[in-house]
Amino acid sequence: MTSHDVVFRVRRIFGQKAGHTGTLDPAAEGVLPVCLGAATKLAQLMSGSDKEYRVEIIFGTETDTQDSTGNVMRGKPFLADEQAFDTAIKSFLGEYAQIPPMYSAIKVKGKKLYELARKGVEVEREPRVVRILSISAVKTGLPHKAELLVRCSKGAYMRTLCEDIGRKLDSCAHMGRLVRTEAAGFTLSDTYDFERLRSLADPGEAVIPIEETPALRGLRRVRAVTERDKRLLSGGVLTPDEITNTEGLQAGEHVLAYTSGGILAAVYENGTENALKPFIMLYTEVE
Repeated sequence: MTSHDVVFRVRRIFGQKAGHTGTLDPAAEGVLPVCLGAATKLAQLMSGSDKEYRVEIIFGTETDTQDSTGNVMRGKPFLADEQAFDTAIKSFLGEYAQIPPMYSAIKVKGKKLYELARKGVEVEREPRVVRILSISAVKTGLPHKAELLVRCSKGAYMRTLCEDIGRKLDSCAHMGRLVRTEAAGFTLSDTYDFERLRSLADPGEAVIPIEETPALRGLRRVRAVTERDKRLLSGGVLTPDEITNTEGLQAGEHVLAYTSGGILAAVYENGTENALKPFIMLYTEVE
């Protein structure tokens, strides 16, 4: 099932516009936050968050897809010890330049890389700097395989990381099972599979309010004064004296902006000129 398939099913269940917050490989499992209705405007904001994965690395072979679904391209056994393995994985902590895999949705000259790869075409890809925030082995079965827990920035490919670790150890490696354990602040304990979702008397039980999403939960909440409600709902610029709770507001800080009556209208950003400007509009109709 692709991420698009998930969104299609969720849309049918809820009868609303839906969008996911960051593609999950079809062969992978785990957390895929899906936004409904007005919340789809938050998808881009949420997709930029850090991710956490449990990833199986299998030593001995490299594949054309960098995972277990592909064809074996090269082989070399793992001959290092556990200490060398631990040193190798920790060497990836911090920023590192990662070459995106051919089997990815990245576009080059308007073509998705995986479309070219399926035609047997390989193109040169520019390395992209990604961040590995933490990495540790949670299970080892060396010299054959190991399971890692990795926290990383947006855009980091676990398949490529596995292959790079293998090469760092003068071996070959590809990715086995992949489970995304956290995305946009949501963890596995927050998730619903489709069987559980369909079993609910009211599927709405699985939905949380926009302002309770982890990405927004910590933002300051402000309210417009009554005479500025229409300006807020139409995305107008507001000055600190036109909204409440602005004491100590920092330049660049994002806030949840409500009308005087408590309607969540938008995420606003405090500009350098001490004026709040719309960042993401969530409600635009005056009731």
